[in-house]
Amino acid sequence: MSMILSLFIRNKEFYLSSNGFEQFCKIDAPRGLADKVPDVFKTFIGQINFSEIDTILYSSGPASFTTARIMNSMLKGIKVARPDMRFVGISHFVTYLSIVMKQHEQGTIAIPTMRGDYFMCRFVGSQLEKMYISNEVLNDNVISSNSPILTNINLATQQYCVSNIDILKRNTSFITYDLEIEYGITPEYSH
Repeated sequence: MSMILSLFIRNKEFYLSSNGFEQFCKIDAPRGLADKVPDVFKTFIGQINFSEIDTILYSSGPASFTTARIMNSMLKGIKVARPDMRFVGISHFVTYLSIVMKQHEQGTIAIPTMRGDYFMCRFVGSQLEKMYISNEVLNDNVISSNSPILTNINLATQQYCVSNIDILKRNTSFITYDLEIEYGITPEYSH
């Protein structure tokens, strides 16, 4: 039986999901999540049958640089151990869009950076359009990554749902199907 493992990072939160088994970790300390991610991940995979995982869905950002890099280092290690495994990077914009489009026909998704500005992406219906960085939020219909609409949802589970719906076909430029291309796994890491 094939299984999917989904990993999602947001601000100081780390979400995991695999075939109905879910875990969530939140850290209050600044930059503390990056230190906690490997332990949470190790505990999680110890509770599932990792040998049956054939696909890993992961956050391809935008997100905390440090946490994303640590998570991606773990993914590289898994790629070395399991070169047959499929890795699919899904932009946070796509995952958030799948939630907010149910209530908003169009608007902007804003993800704050550590520098104080925002990664912004306009959407109309189920289509993401323009992505840019802005110092201020100008649109009335802005959904922030901290918006109440996104609370109480295991975002790894939502990311998994995104992988099974038509929204990916409309937003292919926000999906990466090759870990080597996105994060530069060099030949020395390959088998």
